[in-house]
Amino acid sequence: MNEISSDCVQMIKPDGHNSQSMKKCEEHFFERSLAFNLRRSFNKVIDEVDAALGEFALSSHQFGVLSTIYYGRASTPSEVARLRFQNGAAITYTLDRLEQRGLLKRTRSEADKRVITLVLTDDGRELTRKCMEAVVAVQDRMLGGLTAKDRGRLFEMLRLICEN
Repeated sequence: MNEISSDCVQMIKPDGHNSQSMKKCEEHFFERSLAFNLRRSFNKVIDEVDAALGEFALSSHQFGVLSTIYYGRASTPSEVARLRFQNGAAITYTLDRLEQRGLLKRTRSEADKRVITLVLTDDGRELTRKCMEAVVAVQDRMLGGLTAKDRGRLFEMLRLICEN
């Protein structure tokens, strides 16, 4: 069964269905829950990446911010926050820590003094490149059971979910 059946949805309502049927529906719900399975997968990836980045004293979140800047996907705190689906306060805290470590610099835009531009330092670029190798190795290991075609389909399906 690929979808959560309407019978199970009806059983969620407290109307006296037997506990065995309810248990089966609960198990089915979690097996087919998009949010549950995406979160579970996300947490697994984050745990593995955090472990791999431990030797660099960097978290997966910090690496995500650095790589976002490194690849030119964002150059301001608000762009980083928007791209990483986080609030400005959380990004500011992370940027403070990365700047204290000498991995990035914040500068005011010459064109608009209200805009803060983020630039990786040489150390920041070097560390991002080193960490990228560790992160790619984790991803390759986690996707190891999938064929190249399945990997492509997985990323295409995730893209489609985001677009819906």
